[in-house]
Amino acid sequence: MLYGIDREACWLEDAEQRFRRHPGAKTFTPIRADAASIPLENDSIDIVTCQTLLMHCEDPAAVAREMVRVVRPGGTLLIVEPVNLLNRTQVFEMARLGFDKSHIDVIRFWSHYHAYLRREKCVDHDIGARLPDLFIGTGARDIALFQNDTIMIGAATDRPTSDDYEYASPEVRAAFADNEHEQALYARGRAAFDKLDRAIGTVAQTYPMRQNLVVMLASK
Repeated sequence: MLYGIDREACWLEDAEQRFRRHPGAKTFTPIRADAASIPLENDSIDIVTCQTLLMHCEDPAAVAREMVRVVRPGGTLLIVEPVNLLNRTQVFEMARLGFDKSHIDVIRFWSHYHAYLRREKCVDHDIGARLPDLFIGTGARDIALFQNDTIMIGAATDRPTSDDYEYASPEVRAAFADNEHEQALYARGRAAFDKLDRAIGTVAQTYPMRQNLVVMLASK
């Protein structure tokens, strides 16, 4: 029995259609639910897996606890999540852009922006670095981490937009919009993003497009 869980019906329908096309397809049960409250019994699943899910969850620790709750003793947890800030720094090397002061400013800017996403949007684009912390104390054991050795070559999709700052809290506005140094950093960062996109577009013709991901394997 294979269960697929999502809050939105359209993605469950898409998953079921994909499953039906698989030559070894047997039984698929779509469940419309929140990952922080899975409607399955304790110790009922052989393997629980997700990919780039926890990075978008408001309470990833609650989701981690639910995943461990439903997996059976001796069962397996397979979690795949990104560390996008690391991915961005590796892009500089792949694009042969070096690390001069302007590039270091961009990396610092990305770091600030990712902190903003955690505070304001409740998403963590670097959650792969925190996977052991999320699962320690949940009942998961034999935690092991792996990381692929290729990176995603493509335009930067986690750049800030004007809406991010327009709807930001007063605290974030104070940290970004009301600080002259951060305003200058923001302007340099946006310009450097465009330069990066052009350079990376050239590199993408040679290198495969894969995202730098952390894989966590554990048991219960």
